[in-house]
Amino acid sequence: MNVDILNEDGSLKSKEEFLEEMEALYDAIEQEVDESALLTEDDCIGSNQVVDILSFKERVIWLVGEIVGASEKNYGASREIIEKIIAWNIQDKGINVEDRRPIHILINSEGGDMMEALAIIDAIKGSKTPVYTHVIGEAYSAAFLITLCGKKRFGTENSTYLFHEGMAGFVGDAHKLNQAVQFYKNTLLRKTRKIILDNSKISEDAYEEHIKDDWFFDANEAAKLGVIDDINGGIFEWI
Repeated sequence: MNVDILNEDGSLKSKEEFLEEMEALYDAIEQEVDESALLTEDDCIGSNQVVDILSFKERVIWLVGEIVGASEKNYGASREIIEKIIAWNIQDKGINVEDRRPIHILINSEGGDMMEALAIIDAIKGSKTPVYTHVIGEAYSAAFLITLCGKKRFGTENSTYLFHEGMAGFVGDAHKLNQAVQFYKNTLLRKTRKIILDNSKISEDAYEEHIKDDWFFDANEAAKLGVIDDINGGIFEWI
């Protein structure tokens, strides 16, 4: 079962209609799924379905692999994440922010499309329901920036991180190339710089020293630099 934030004609559904569909879906899951039997040998539910159901119930979003941009073949990495953040905020309407169950983004990504990452970051920052980020594996490049924007941030003991100025490619004439370069320098690089300095303990001097590098570090250094708040916290407190 799926709930789409858009109507068939591409228009945005009303909050009331979307919330009704979300509540109906949640009620159906609660009534039809015996949580204690999900993982038994006798159950016929596939492992992917189990993960999807439990992820929905626990407000977990997975960000795994390359962060791809929108194309004719897909909607881009940001759509599902933004839809779920919006849906849970609608579900929480009327609940005090401090009483809301947090949303958890589990990250194991080498990075990817910067505009998709910025869209995800805007959704995290704009969410009244707190969004926590958890690095399980790697948080490189654009995924590193997303990690920084969680209300609370966690990393596993063997998680790794990469900070750099990013990679880019361009096809076109010299004038358009110059426009693209100026956009990158004056907009994207400025935005990423602000995200890093505002959401970590990385100093301006350290930023300038490493911006041209591929700066890798482990969970211990990430904690010292304020990239994450805790090692092996977060989701492992549920177990």
